[in-house]
Amino acid sequence: MRAAAVQQPSSGRRAQFTVLGREGIGMRQAARIAIIGGGIGGLTAALALRQRGFEPIVFEAAPELKEIGAGVALHPNAMKALRSLDLEASVRRLRGSPNIWS
Repeated sequence: MRAAAVQQPSSGRRAQFTVLGREGIGMRQAARIAIIGGGIGGLTAALALRQRGFEPIVFEAAPELKEIGAGVALHPNAMKALRSLDLEASVRRLRGSPNIWS
């Protein structure tokens, strides 16, 4: 799997992030699908579509993807979806625990 390629437009248009693009499957062209928003939902959808043979293109208004300081809680169904994409171990390595008992 390769990392996302960031393409900065030369005009005043928004940045385009092509996530895990693909030329085609066998002799046919892979269906291209536009995803609006490069947050956790958009990037997860792009990965799931890519694993199923589509060519997702993620459009994000922000000039770069970075942490914004907000917390994210992933409930059991979200973890089940991430597990099906082979992402559970990666997410668990990055996790933090809220300090609600002090």
